This record gives sequence, C-alpha cells and structure tokens, in this order.
Amino acid sequence: MPYGIYHPSDSTFSFDILDFLQPNLVRLVEKSVKEGKDLDLVKSWLDSNYALFQCVKSKMITAQITISHIVRAVDVLAMCHSVILKASRGARSFFYIEALQNGLRDSSAVREVLLAIKRAPSDQLAELLPAIAGVIGYADVQELGSVQLKLQNLLNSTKSRAPLRSEHDVRNETMRTTVIAHKVELSRHKENLSKSDAAYSEILTIFHNWLQSFFDALFVQLDSVFLNELCIYDQRGAHRAVFTPKTRFAIERALSSPFDYLGCSCCAPDEENHNGDISLKASHPATANLYLLYLESGPLINVSDLWSAFSSIMEDEEKDGKETMAVFEHSLAELRHLGLIKSTRKRTDHITKVAWKGL
Repeated sequence: MPYGIYHPSDSTFSFDILDFLQPNLVRLVEKSVKEGKDLDLVKSWLDSNYALFQCVKSKMITAQITISHIVRAVDVLAMCHSVILKASRGARSFFYIEALQNGLRDSSAVREVLLAIKRAPSDQLAELLPAIAGVIGYADVQELGSVQLKLQNLLNSTKSRAPLRSEHDVRNETMRTTVIAHKVELSRHKENLSKSDAAYSEILTIFHNWLQSFFDALFVQLDSVFLNELCIYDQRGAHRAVFTPKTRFAIERALSSPFDYLGCSCCAPDEENHNGDISLKASHPATANLYLLYLESGPLINVSDLWSAFSSIMEDEEKDGKETMAVFEHSLAELRHLGLIKSTRKRTDHITKVAWKGL
C-alpha cells in the first residue's frame, strides 16, 4: 500500500496509514451505522488493526472493480459517439477525465447519445451492437445478444434494402399548419409506420432502455467510493508538467533547489531558510553552487572572482587545487551549454550573463 506498510508479525499499521485512514474511516463507520450493518464488525475496525486491514483490502478490491466498470462504460460511450454521432475518437480521453472527476451519469454527452440512439437507423444499430458486445461483461452480452438476434431476424425478413427507421426519426414525422382565429399553429404528426419500422422501433426501445440502465449503473461518483484516493488522482497540472514541461523553469529549479530532484539529506535546505532554496555548501552539487554564485553576479562576471568564491566553498572537501579547478571548469561548461553564460570580446577575463532567473 503506497501510504503505509502493514506488519503481519504484530498486526499493526504504520503511523502514516493510520493518519490517512482516520477521516475515511470516520465516514465509513457513519455510513455503515446508517445502513444498519453489523455493529460488532464496525466496532472491530476501531479496536483491531488487523480487522481494519482486512476491511481496507476488501474495499480496495471494490474500488478497483468500480473503476474498471467506469472504464468499460466510457468505452461503450465512446463507441456510441463514433458510430451513431460520427464523432472523432479523440473524445474518449475527454470522457475518461469527466468520468473520474464529475461522473457522466447525468452529463450532456450521455443524454446526447441516448437521444441519438432513439433516432438511429438499422444499419448504424447493426454496426454498434457487435462493437459493444466485445467490451461489456458476460451477463450484459447475453441480454444484448437477444437484441442483436431479433434485429438480424428482422433484417433478414425485410425485403427492402433501405435501412429501417424508428418512430422517433424525423423522416417519420410531418409538420401540419392549422389556422385558428387568424393564428397559424404548427403541430407534429407521426406518419403511419410500416410493420418492419414498427418492429424495429420496439427493438430500438429495448436497446435504448438497456443502454440507459447500463450507464446509470456504472457511472458513479468516485467521491463516494472508499479510499478512491489510493486508486486515482485528477491533477491535470501534474500531467501537464510531465508531458509538456517548462524547460527553463525546470532547469532553474533543479540548479537552485537540487533537493527537489535528488531528495538527499546533503542537499536539504536549512531549517531557517523558509524559501526552500539551498545555501552554498561543499556537499551540494558543484554546478548548483556555481549557479547560485552566478545569480549573485551582475551582467559581466569576472571569472577570476568567480573561481575564488567557488574554491573557497569547495575547499572543505579533501581535494587539491587541480581537482577543484577541473570541477569548476566542468560546472562552467555546463552553464555555458545550458545557455546561461557566454564569452565576451569586451574583456577576455569576463563572461556575460545571458539569462536571469524568472525572466
């Protein structure tokens, strides 16, 4: 478990997992009491760490099953969008995000699909049913298989090659105008359906009702799922920072606060430093120390002065002057490679600062 470690020898949790479980456990106990569950079982969660661990394991399995059901429903929704609405397949990622954040049960995307299903012709339904059957579970496949069989038998018995239309199709409706007291009123009237169209409308209604109940059952709010924080997270900023990072900001942060990336104790900021930036120490990476000296310099930097300051910092280590000079040259080359400094013709013993932090 990512937030703590369970120790079977003494049946105890680590301190971190107990702190994390406390607010979730309170909600779980309150919900269990309201639902009238076994009070002795609920009490054991509070008294025994082992009972709590078994409860957490079972709830984690339930949460994973719930998430897998949501993913399955999103796949079905994306297929309906692709086949019925002829939408691009790129909408699938949008559906995933919305399902994990806000749920899709009462969303406009689901309502749009269900409305389009009512008006779908038989050729689109015949294409959609086998595509959905490969995604849904076994129990739903059996129910959906009967719909597919009825549709196939109806299409085989129909002599016309034109696709069948449902009673909700706009082609089966007419507009009538009526003049009453010098006012024109418009009204919709359904045309008389053929036997094949009427039979197809019944099949389409069965599928529509099944699809609506399928979405209602699987699209749930993840906020109500116990320990959903361990299974998912919805930080869009984290994804954006990883896949499309701000290169310059990352370089400046790595050089000014190497502890954020290295996580070692030697690079940790001092307790009195509330800004989180490191101070100049010999234990820090040499390039980070040289970068901090670089930040304190003006537009023109005297290399001799920079070397004097750098060597005074690194003299704590057991290195001779030549080795320290090699480290200095290497760090200086890295700053030049990053585009932070360049040579200048004005003064041969100086370098020019090219970039300022945050600018």
